[in-house]
Amino acid sequence: TNWCNQGPITLKQTKTHADNIVIRYHFFVDLSGMHHSSKLFSIDIDLKTLQPSNVTDELEPGDFSLNDKLIPENITKSYDVALEELKQQSEEMKNQFVEKANSSFKSDFQLFCSRYDSEMTELDDSINEKEENSEYRFDTVKKIENLEKEKSTLVENIQNKHQIIINYELIAVEIILF
Repeated sequence: TNWCNQGPITLKQTKTHADNIVIRYHFFVDLSGMHHSSKLFSIDIDLKTLQPSNVTDELEPGDFSLNDKLIPENITKSYDVALEELKQQSEEMKNQFVEKANSSFKSDFQLFCSRYDSEMTELDDSINEKEENSEYRFDTVKKIENLEKEKSTLVENIQNKHQIIINYELIAVEIILF
């Protein structure tokens, strides 16, 4: 069933159900950048209490009408609660991913700084050795200026290379009578 063309929504029920409704949101969490990590999460929200729930009973296809069971103003609220719950449940995954990305960035940045510092020291030493030759000094100063420009570009490239993208995507919804 496509509900208002917003994505796949299926009706399910437990074998021994009361008159309670839970909306089970299925999210795909995708973390990408230099590394990649993804995971599916299912979040159950009780439509009456707007609290996270956990329906563990076996489900079968639902044969009930939504009209008299849904509380329309709570549907959006339940989605907001599900997003907050998703963020809490995926926090450790996100933190590990960010930590790994930061470590990788730090390593690349240190390598870059080491190379850059080495080249600058070489040019400084070269200037000091041949200070009397003004033409050589002018060429070396130009090399330093070019190296500074290159540094800016490379730092930006390193930052872009290590950029982190976090995507929470709702992929399906089940409305469960339990």
